[in-house]
Amino acid sequence: MNPASIEIRHLRYFVAVVEQRSFRGAALRLHVSQPPLTRQIQQLERALGVPLLIRKPRGVEPTDAGHVYFEEARNILALIEQSASRAQLAGQGQLGRLDVGIFGSA
Repeated sequence: MNPASIEIRHLRYFVAVVEQRSFRGAALRLHVSQPPLTRQIQQLERALGVPLLIRKPRGVEPTDAGHVYFEEARNILALIEQSASRAQLAGQGQLGRLDVGIFGSA
């Protein structure tokens, strides 16, 4: 797996795991079972080639790479939400560009 194969769900899952500080809490929040969530995070780590989380008996914490990736993943998810919202506004005619020109003796 390479970075080009990373999907939005990988980002959502990773952000949830870091915010909840556990796979169990993230699985409950995302309404998915824990084993597939764990596999998705492992796929993400393989794609990036670095460990993102330190697994502990009572939860997880991000590695240094995990902290950086967490911030970037949150920014990407925010941009996705913003772009969807702006596209909807443009589709409703509430966002766009209006050019007004005046000629000569008008």
